[in-house]
Amino acid sequence: RGLARGAAIRFTDAGAGSAPLMDGSSWGPLDTNRDNVLDAAEFDAVVNNAFRFDTNGDRIISLPEILGMQAADTNNMGANSRSMLDTATALAVVADQSAAQFAKKLLDHYTFLSSVSREQWSTWNDATWQQMDDDGDLQLTKHELEKLSQVAPQLVLQVSFPDVATERGGSLTAMVSPGSAFVWESRIADTGQASRQDVALAVALVDTYSFSTRQALRGQLATALNNPQLQALIRNQLQLSEDAFQVLDANADQQLSDDEFERVWGWVTGIRGTRAITRWSTTTTVWFQLADRDGDSRVTELELQKLAENLRLLDANEDGRVTPNELPLAVRLEVTRADDRLAGLASSRGTPEAAPGVQDWFAGMDSNGDGFISKGEFIGSKEDFASYDSDKDGFISRVEGFSE
Repeated sequence: RGLARGAAIRFTDAGAGSAPLMDGSSWGPLDTNRDNVLDAAEFDAVVNNAFRFDTNGDRIISLPEILGMQAADTNNMGANSRSMLDTATALAVVADQSAAQFAKKLLDHYTFLSSVSREQWSTWNDATWQQMDDDGDLQLTKHELEKLSQVAPQLVLQVSFPDVATERGGSLTAMVSPGSAFVWESRIADTGQASRQDVALAVALVDTYSFSTRQALRGQLATALNNPQLQALIRNQLQLSEDAFQVLDANADQQLSDDEFERVWGWVTGIRGTRAITRWSTTTTVWFQLADRDGDSRVTELELQKLAENLRLLDANEDGRVTPNELPLAVRLEVTRADDRLAGLASSRGTPEAAPGVQDWFAGMDSNGDGFISKGEFIGSKEDFASYDSDKDGFISRVEGFSE
């Protein structure tokens, strides 16, 4: 009965992200003069300025490293903070809303008038707008907005959680519609980022019921069969009854068989394992998300170089500077199947698979584990490096390293 009630997935809008606005600027460490604008000189110094935050020296900037640095006084955020606008530019839409409810929510969200203007949705292509604007007045009324539910999406995300008893991890894939400006990048199975000039959407799949969590729980249960103190802790943690271990070890052999563990795993996953929560929030570390092209919360040296190359594309008025109003909307979407009772147990996230028989030497050179070998990590001659680096970007990927 419990499983039959309610939707299998719940959507929530978490508002603005919790990350502070670094140094009082939307550009954080990239904005060296703290004027909240990125100019030509700062474009050229992106890589060096960003690596000020590489506190462990592994040539990868992680989100914890960013959040661990001292932020500016929050009183300085004021007009400089893009986050004040972000909370009013992201809109969560629940799947079971009627077209009329959806249209009303759009009007409430975007304007206090009775229609949304073409100027407000300037990034829409003309064909999509004309499909909805019946009278051609460049205004969408509530009635016209109801047709938005019939417009084909530009980006479709497909998330699958594995069977909690057998599979090692879920998968996250994206389908970009033909003609869409979105670009999807993903390096591991559970993160990715969809981006275009005005939007950066980072997506992360978080699954408490991972294979490693399952194995860790099994180890704890096996140990607890001979340890009454640990039994009490586990009963409290998993919210089990007093006689749970007597029921579990019905034959009293103090051994955990496969069947016995499957019974416990069924207790733990029975209800919460069928529910997912989708949370989205805007981020104040826009520069970090723009650099983190694959959405894995780590910025590699290669990603920083690509950011430096692409920054000028954000300069819409071509004045040689990127101001806050030219920044894309940066949104993070997390799809989570979570169980706080399993907090503290091992968890895993996917990593790129190496080809059979070649893992050892590549992993050995890839000392920071970012999936690429830089010139500093490569053990060999410059000529050998150049022969592998087929795209001449200064890094060797696994594809380049092991292509025929």
